[in-house]
Amino acid sequence: KLHEIAKTRNPQRWLDKIRNWSPVNELWLNPPEEIRTKDEKSLEVM
Repeated sequence: KLHEIAKTRNPQRWLDKIRNWSPVNELWLNPPEEIRTKDEKSLEVM
């Protein structure tokens, strides 16, 4: 909301659309084995 207000007040400073700042519900840095996909497992071997 704050970024939208700033963009309307000073649009020449904004080159692109406003970033999506909504929080991510879940993020895994090291997912459990059962969550990983085959592609992720193949990348670990390389």
